[in-house]
Amino acid sequence: MKGTSSFKIFGSEYCESSVTMNVRCGKSYLLVLLPVLAFISLIVNGTVLRHISGTHLNLRVVDLSHPDLDDAPLAQAELAQPDIPYLDSDQLDQLAAKIRNVTAQKSKALLSQLKRNSKVGTRKKLKKGKKRRRKRRKRRAVKTLSSPVRVPAVAIQPTSSALDTNANFSACLLIKDDNEILNEWIAYHYHVLRMRRLIVAVDPLSSESPTSILDKWSSLTDLEISQWNDESYMPDFFLENGRPRDEFMQDQSDFDQEMTQQQILEISNHRYRQRVFFAKCMRDLRDRGSSWVIHIDTDEYVVPSKLLRETAPSGLTIPSIQEPGSVLTFVQQVVSKRLGNYPCISLLRLLFGSIESSEEERTEQVPPEFDAKNFETLRWRYHANPQNMKLHGSPKTIIDVSAIPEEFLPTEVVYSIHRPVEQFCQRNKDLKYDNFLSQSIAANHYLGSWERYSARADNRRSKETYENKAHLKHAADDGVRPWLAGFVEFVGLDLASELLGDTYLAATSR
Repeated sequence: MKGTSSFKIFGSEYCESSVTMNVRCGKSYLLVLLPVLAFISLIVNGTVLRHISGTHLNLRVVDLSHPDLDDAPLAQAELAQPDIPYLDSDQLDQLAAKIRNVTAQKSKALLSQLKRNSKVGTRKKLKKGKKRRRKRRKRRAVKTLSSPVRVPAVAIQPTSSALDTNANFSACLLIKDDNEILNEWIAYHYHVLRMRRLIVAVDPLSSESPTSILDKWSSLTDLEISQWNDESYMPDFFLENGRPRDEFMQDQSDFDQEMTQQQILEISNHRYRQRVFFAKCMRDLRDRGSSWVIHIDTDEYVVPSKLLRETAPSGLTIPSIQEPGSVLTFVQQVVSKRLGNYPCISLLRLLFGSIESSEEERTEQVPPEFDAKNFETLRWRYHANPQNMKLHGSPKTIIDVSAIPEEFLPTEVVYSIHRPVEQFCQRNKDLKYDNFLSQSIAANHYLGSWERYSARADNRRSKETYENKAHLKHAADDGVRPWLAGFVEFVGLDLASELLGDTYLAATSR
């Protein structure tokens, strides 16, 4: 096409400028313009969509006039600038309506376009690995059509319940053979997050039941616990057929190693179950009056970011994790100062390996009645380099479900377990080490011992995978150590011992 410059998105050519455009280029150009036109009214009203930049003292304001919202340049604005408006309810309703309209018009056309473009180059001989990667990109691109309009994180006013001094946390927890570490996970978040409502879904392939543990916490504390099985929340199609619909199924191209059909089915079921569970759990907790909700695993613990603790900006106070509700208080402080992506705060994960520490290092700040070697948070002190984002994995999130408008709250499945509400949560590719400091809250992710790691029946948990992560020793972090002493002080030694159980007690205390 003479006189035309172009670029590609999902392998499809889009024109930037042209003297004469053919039909194909003209249609592609319109596909780019449609989402921009949908947001013109927002620009006129001075509405600002935001991303957090790599420092604590800046907000990034998206240039909505850019032809591709996904890669729009970001201008700088002062952090607490009062003239940066929040979206009000009417503007959110307009945004929802425009997204629905554009989605309906674009989805069919884009799907057809992607299928045509995916055939390009199929006659060429490609290596097996390259072919898999190409197919994987195509599958992922097609799945994004459920909401083809990409919206940067929206600035909305924090709800009163989110900043209430009597606020607490709720959690959605999907478990499989996690009894060994469940008491520690509950005790930690009960203390530092003031977690008072918990929904636990048990994977049907789990060989053990957490019921006795959950009943103990329900009867001895003010923690409200609900236990779900597949019949409690999974769709009828899944219950009748034992698998999700075709669009949610994985295939061999999604894996780097050979998988049997049974293994692929089990992984597809697990990933679909995660997305359905979080969607149903968020709605259930919202309907019961919850505000803050987390969805993490039993080997992950919410903490103030280590990098933030080391370089705390002025005006931000990081409470001792020994204090009851310390992390909740910190989350509220972050939100009130607009340092987090409210109402969906991303938790960058920090992976801890399995290198042992000395007895003296391990027992520091630990009450003598307990055996530090049996606590994941106290035994493992060495973590990987924070810059290795691929090793740490995709982020998890904290969400104020009371602030998500009904139009945007997922119904059947979340957009992703790492980005559950697409319009309010940051994209994974935006969460890089360069802006790690802006992510004030993090999740310590503990690999654990080989015995514990391999105890769960999971085809992805190989010895090779474990060894690649086990010998990490970039630096030590003792920031979480005071939590146990604070928990014991808060509930009392006798109750703490009963809640945690004999496994965590020192030999002299049993």
